[in-house]
Amino acid sequence: GGGGGGGAKAKLNKSEKTKLQVARDDRFAALFSNPNFEIDEENEEFRRHHPNLSRRRRRGADDDDDDDDDDDDDDGDDDEDEDEVTFTALPRLITRFNDISFWVATEIVTTPSVKKRAAVIERVVKLAHHLLGLHNFSALMAIYSALNMSAVQRLKRTWKLVTMPTMRLLQHFEHVLVGVRNFQVYREIVSRIGLPLVPFVGVLMGDMTALEENANTVDGLINWEKNRLMARAIDTSVISVQTEPFDITPVRPIIRYLREATEVQLSEAQLYALSRQLEPPVNAATGGTSNLPSTSTAEAAVQAAKEAAAAAKAAARAPSQPLPPPQQQQHQQQQQQQQKD
Repeated sequence: GGGGGGGAKAKLNKSEKTKLQVARDDRFAALFSNPNFEIDEENEEFRRHHPNLSRRRRRGADDDDDDDDDDDDDDGDDDEDEDEVTFTALPRLITRFNDISFWVATEIVTTPSVKKRAAVIERVVKLAHHLLGLHNFSALMAIYSALNMSAVQRLKRTWKLVTMPTMRLLQHFEHVLVGVRNFQVYREIVSRIGLPLVPFVGVLMGDMTALEENANTVDGLINWEKNRLMARAIDTSVISVQTEPFDITPVRPIIRYLREATEVQLSEAQLYALSRQLEPPVNAATGGTSNLPSTSTAEAAVQAAKEAAAAAKAAARAPSQPLPPPQQQQHQQQQQQQQKD
């Protein structure tokens, strides 16, 4: 119904317009007037399938304050907000996965002493074992991926010093995480252990990619089987795992250390170059190594690599500002000299 004579007409976003159209449709009107069809939003099953509902309501209440100032194209803005809530977490999760993986590889390869490198691997595997006990399969896979990087795997002298119990743990991780038969072992473990857990998002992405390749329609009808399988994959790997949080007391110094440590990490090319310097390839002709760096040379290379990575991070964050004329000229001269060198 309409409001009073001179009252301002309330705007409806796209979702509200759709609901209103459905409510006025004779075919569905009874659903909105019959109390038997009323949704109980306090129901446990409803809350399990809508874990972010309260947060969206709070955000919607905040957005309502600005509705009067918006133009008629607000519908598109609402869609963009929903897309942001839906999709921003996945890139962040992938970024965090890569940060952990490259941080572990950097810690190993930037340790000059072969004995200390082996000790770092031992400590990292012990950490991965604790993550398995916590059912944090995302961080566990990140560490397992780091240990399988070529820059780490080629350190033969280092791996010879790793103890057998640690190597057996690595074999167990491989058994759990390897993608044989579409991650069959991993899927069986996840279905058996229950919550809470942090799944490996790569499995979900693989499932969704495979399902998306199926046709949306079959003989002109909606492919409900495809939608059902996609919904089940999302419910198993996303919605259900958000219903039960971990009962862990945060340790602020450790959180701060991990955030700062993962800021400085080497690229895959830098890791491999430093790995070759620390343990040069065996010379096939002589059976020995060539150009073996001294400990001091290796330490200098480690420090230079860390400083370069830290400088690159700082440069990426700092806003670009034009240099004053004298400094700009000096900067150009330095660049030209570096190119000549």
